[in-house]
Amino acid sequence: MTQTINLDEINDETDALRVAVSQLEAGKVVVVPVEVGVLVLALPSQLGAASRLTEIAKAVPEAIPVVAMAHRSVIDDYADNLSTLVYKLSRRCWPGPVALRVGGGQPEGFSADWSGDAREWALNASGRVFAIPRSNFSNTLLKRLSTPALGLVIPQTELERLDAGWADLIFSSREEVYEEGLTVVDVDGQNYQLERAGAVTKLSFSRLTGEVYVFVCTGNTCRSPMAEALFRNMLAQQMQCADDELLDRGYTVISAGLAAYPGSPASPEAVALLKEQGIDMSSHESRPVTEELLFHSDHIITMTQNHRDAILNAFPELAGKTRLLSDSGKDVSDPIGAGVEEYEICRNEIEGYLRLLLDQQSST
Repeated sequence: MTQTINLDEINDETDALRVAVSQLEAGKVVVVPVEVGVLVLALPSQLGAASRLTEIAKAVPEAIPVVAMAHRSVIDDYADNLSTLVYKLSRRCWPGPVALRVGGGQPEGFSADWSGDAREWALNASGRVFAIPRSNFSNTLLKRLSTPALGLVIPQTELERLDAGWADLIFSSREEVYEEGLTVVDVDGQNYQLERAGAVTKLSFSRLTGEVYVFVCTGNTCRSPMAEALFRNMLAQQMQCADDELLDRGYTVISAGLAAYPGSPASPEAVALLKEQGIDMSSHESRPVTEELLFHSDHIITMTQNHRDAILNAFPELAGKTRLLSDSGKDVSDPIGAGVEEYEICRNEIEGYLRLLLDQQSST
């Protein structure tokens, strides 16, 4: 008999999570809400788990087999020779309504030790499909498991097709869902194609694969905003497009400050200087540097060595994409409070370094 637990009626989910884990470890099928419908789970270590999910999938043609994980780092244990594009997309898409098909056409990593049909779950000649749900309960449950789970993503509207007793434990919720469903992307090296359109459109996904430049200073009101605005203008000129078309061309250019207070405008001197070049900075609002921003970026460009050191002291793994704006190692001094002439010197210095940067990027 199927047991149903309404998560909306629970204040503390601790007991519910414990029950879910024990049911899965006992070889049962557990259903949890996710942002694209429901996720039907079973453990690969349990004999017959994949066969049972396969029978469910036969009744719901729209069901999407996935391997459900709690964190993107786990993928390294279950797929070999992953490209830099896979890692970029995993940072930007997970957790969320996107699944990635990666790896080869054979069981790889620890999945080669799975038993029976589990070894072939969500696998075809192009690789295996992996997903990380954003929904809090589902993600927390996956974190409590010792292994990724075999999963089926099913639209809520299709559940009525299933017979009574198709699952052992169902967690329900009024959580809002993306009606378009799960987006599945096949990643092959540095190339990708949408295997299934869903909540993330083709245009939105192309933006996710683009290059993200982040210019960093201290307060994000003088140096880094000027660098952001100047570089965006240079890119647009090089690509012969409008500034607001850069995102669709695969480029995101932003700035942030290590000690920035959110929402502050750019300094009046910086706004006036760039206005002379036809660049409008009047709408700039400062933002602080965050871990998420740094890890989602492809190029972190700092105004001083101290800025770079501060970032790398906190996140040494970002060394490969964090650099000083100046190739010569010279700091760009902060002009704040020093007068218009110092701002002009700073602007000219930044502009010169940016032209070198753009030339370097164009030649790679």
